[in-house]
Amino acid sequence: MRAALAVVMLCAGLMGPAAQAEDMDLQRCIWRCLAANGPATNPAYHQCVDRVCVAPQNTPAAAPPQTTPWSFINGVLNQSLDVRPGEGPAQLFPDHGDPTIAQVALGFHSFRNRSGGTMIQQNIGLFEHIPEGWRYAGPVTGLFGVDPRDASFAPGRIELTTTVHGLNEPQCCPTQPARWLIDTGTRSAARLR
Repeated sequence: MRAALAVVMLCAGLMGPAAQAEDMDLQRCIWRCLAANGPATNPAYHQCVDRVCVAPQNTPAAAPPQTTPWSFINGVLNQSLDVRPGEGPAQLFPDHGDPTIAQVALGFHSFRNRSGGTMIQQNIGLFEHIPEGWRYAGPVTGLFGVDPRDASFAPGRIELTTTVHGLNEPQCCPTQPARWLIDTGTRSAARLR
């Protein structure tokens, strides 16, 4: 171990400052992939390193990542809905595609039980446009299901379809569509059908 450390330190001393900075940037990228997709035995970790850390260095001029008009809200969306590394992203359903015009948005995050098992958990929240920007208004209660879709908006209400468990279906595999009405004032949902 000491011999390997000595070789690494010797090589680091022979590299110039620019090469050392590049190596440190690569190491930080690898650490980010490990934090998001760890442990190191997870194939997703290795795919992340190949895709994010190694491949961009082999391309002459990688284009900057494209952002959506809503990418600014990802931080507050992920924090408010407790999105953790390795879980799928939260989904956002705004009442208008332009964040400067939209007034309300529904955030939806489904994930497997963090303690193990097949149960699907979720965090759902309402976001609203205020003069200073966008803020998390609070959690939505009474709504459940996976694969949220077909959101429609009217003053004071949101309708949304999810997929829920039918009679005698296993926890892993819901198949029944359910339509929900969400009161934006109380942030509570009721099943319509």
